[in-house]
This record gives sequence, structure tokens and C-alpha cells, in this order.
Amino acid sequence: MDTELVKSPFAEAEKSLLILANKDERFNLDYYETMPENKEKQKFTYLRSVAINVLIQNCFEVFIKHYDEIISFEFDKDLIKSGDDKEIIDSLDSIKAIVKKYVYKWHEVLTVEAAGFEILGASCLSILRRLISV
Repeated sequence: MDTELVKSPFAEAEKSLLILANKDERFNLDYYETMPENKEKQKFTYLRSVAINVLIQNCFEVFIKHYDEIISFEFDKDLIKSGDDKEIIDSLDSIKAIVKKYVYKWHEVLTVEAAGFEILGASCLSILRRLISV
């Protein structure tokens, strides 16, 4: 039986995060590359913060470009996907797929989600009972 090496979510997302980070002129690739390999959380935090900055800047540019349409309620699109940079959109799509693969299947997340449904169900039932008894 062949054993497939399991990558961490960060290892899969790193390429997409680096694409985003490299769009920021302040991103320090030398600093990033000197971070120890065993410091995934630190590396992820750094890339994520730079990537978020890039996304904010991209959305700001789209907002300015479409300001008149936005103010007149004629612009009803996603700011991020309305940008001109296809690499940003592709990177986000890749990260979204990784999140779906790992986060939404993670036992702790599913447990919390299930508990939320149970609480909401009980709350709705309680409200319905009160309405019926009125």
C-alpha cells in the first residue's frame, strides 16, 4: 500500500499566500526565507498579514475606480473579484479550496457547528411553543 505524504494546510496555501505577498513592495522575502521551517505558525501569520494588506489595497483601488457606480447603487459585484489582477483572484480561489478541504472538515469545527444547530433548534422550538400558547 502506497503511503501518500500528507501536507499541512499551510504547505498547500503557502504558494498562494506568497503570490499575494509578493504584490506588496514592503514584503521582505529575505526575512521570510530566513524563518525556520519549524515555525509554520509564524510564517503563516507573516504571510497572512501581508496578503490581507494586498487585498485591502486591491479592494480600495476597485472602490475608487467604481466609486460613482457604487454610490448610485449600480455596482453590485464583489470588490475583490472585480479587480484587474487575475493572480489575486486565482490565489484567493486556491486558498478558499484549502479552507474547505481542511477547516470545514476539522472535527472541532464540525462539533461547534453541530452544537450551534442544536442550540438554534432548541431556541426556535421554545419560541414556537410560546407563540402557540399565547
